[in-house]
Amino acid sequence: MARPEPMNFLELPIEILGQILQPLLTTPGHTPILLCPCSPAPFPPRSVLSILLTHPRLHAIACPLLYGPSNSFLLDLTGEHSSHIRRRREVFEAAQVDDVFLINDIGNHSNSLRHAPDGSFFSLPTHRRRRPLLATAPALRRLQNLTIRVDRLRGWIQDDIVPVVSDMIMQGHLQQLRLYLATTTLESLSSSTSSSSSTTGARRPRIEYSPQAAGRPPLAGLLRLLADPDLGHSGLWIEGRHHAGWDQFQRDDTSQELGEVDGSRSDGRDGRDLAHHQEQAVELDWRKVLESAAEMQAADWQTSV
Repeated sequence: MARPEPMNFLELPIEILGQILQPLLTTPGHTPILLCPCSPAPFPPRSVLSILLTHPRLHAIACPLLYGPSNSFLLDLTGEHSSHIRRRREVFEAAQVDDVFLINDIGNHSNSLRHAPDGSFFSLPTHRRRRPLLATAPALRRLQNLTIRVDRLRGWIQDDIVPVVSDMIMQGHLQQLRLYLATTTLESLSSSTSSSSSTTGARRPRIEYSPQAAGRPPLAGLLRLLADPDLGHSGLWIEGRHHAGWDQFQRDDTSQELGEVDGSRSDGRDGRDLAHHQEQAVELDWRKVLESAAEMQAADWQTSV
């Protein structure tokens, strides 16, 4: 009797291949993937890259799983992450390379260089020998679920971050966008909860925002991203300890634990569990915030005339 020919893995139905790849490409417990080179990937980056580059058929099946709504990506612009995340817009525009999702192949220095369209090289900034998780425009444009966490009104956010996210909406597949106004960085949460000293004296930096700032960049630019009609869902959240001027914009019955909103239950840098941190986050009506900012600008203009 002739032996049955072995089945080629790639000949399996798409549904079965998707079920096999899903646990390898989606994070457990909706843990966000931090878009910062100092943050360890939630799954081995080399295995993800190997799956994507194995065969065009696997690539076509894996991309919707990796970039789809099941994975939440967190752009943390707080604390020391801000200096790691900051990228010049020209680097983003120069990175028009087809595909290659991951560049954080640790130890492979050749992967830290990419060809610019004019044939020259541009360098992707590194931190602690880790490469940026997402470094190309095609990869960023595939993201469908993104949360932006900010704690300071830094001018470069308007110049470097807002255009990139706008491109992800207009030219990409971004469908869910949440802006989180933080009073505490993930690093200060980690240090305060892991300290053996009393937590009552923990220093918590106060947020700089006020409703008046909503009409000026960079906050105005971030809020306008939420108003983009191409988004399927957008939300504005603020940590429980905030400027009293924001209370008028609070939505009813939308309080959540901090970790449910921005993923701070697990610190992206060292994996500490911060589940016992019960700081509440509240949702704000970003439409009312924009309307209030427009009214303030109109009143200021009439006063100056």
